[in-house]
This record gives sequence, C-alpha cells and structure tokens, in this order.
Amino acid sequence: MKKILFILMIGVFAVSSVNAQAKKLGHINSQELVNLMPEAKAASDSLKTFAGAIQGEYERMTAELKKLAEDFEANKAGMSEIIRQSKINELNDKQGRLTEFEKLGNEEVSKKEQELFKPISDKALKAIEDIAKEKGYQYIFDKARGGLLYAGETDDVLPLVKTKLGLK
Repeated sequence: MKKILFILMIGVFAVSSVNAQAKKLGHINSQELVNLMPEAKAASDSLKTFAGAIQGEYERMTAELKKLAEDFEANKAGMSEIIRQSKINELNDKQGRLTEFEKLGNEEVSKKEQELFKPISDKALKAIEDIAKEKGYQYIFDKARGGLLYAGETDDVLPLVKTKLGLK
C-alpha cells in the first residue's frame, strides 16, 4: 500500500512539474524595442518638427504679450481710465488666447505622437505575440510599463470567484 501511495505521489509531482514548465513567463522592455526600430527614429524626427512649429508660434505669442505688457507698464501713468481699462482687457484677452493655444498645442502634439507611434507599437506588439506563441510563453510582461503585453489561452476564474463569494 505504501508503495502504491509513493508511486501515486511521484506521478502527481511529475504531472505538476510538467504542467509548471509548460507555463513559461517572459519579459521585455517594450520602450527599448520601439527605440531600436528604424521607423521610430523617423517618427521621432517628424514629431520634433511638428512640435517645434507649435513651440515657435507659442514663443512668438509670448513675446508679443510681453511687449504689450511692458508698453502698458511704461505708459499707463499717462493713459486715461478708459484707455487703461481697454489695454488691460487686451492684455487679459491675449493671455487667455495664449493659455488656450498652449492647451490645444499640447493636445495636438499628443495626438500626433499617438498617430505616428501607434503603427510602430502595433508592429512591436504583433512580433511579441508571435514570439510568445512560437516559443510557448504563457505570459510576457513589459518592464518599461509594468503591464502585461501577452497572455495565452487561460481560464477565466471570475465565475469561480463569484460563486465562492456568493455573487451573481
């Protein structure tokens, strides 16, 4: 009886060992991978040019606002109340437009970055998924973002946990 129990235990350990080996884990630094791709350099250069144009316009608007503010400060003593108020309103309006331009410019740059880098990221993710399937990896984690890039076919344990907690 002891021999049969011993053989059964060895069998269980052998099966669980084989099962554990089948669940390979891997990791990658996706940012490093993307940076190594030739199309990333072109996208980065294009983004710098795009952002530089917006930055140039922002700096021009900032210089214009600064000049108006300096002129106002230098001449406000000789201005009538209505002209002074008009200049203050003009300064406030230009400041508001500058703030709005900055906000919209940042949004445009983010949108352009997404547009340029999404195809590159998709290509990298496809290669990661292909390697995972070819080499039998169950999970591949991203060291750069700290997330899961690939998960093989696994069981969803939500129904089991819901049952255990008495949830519907």
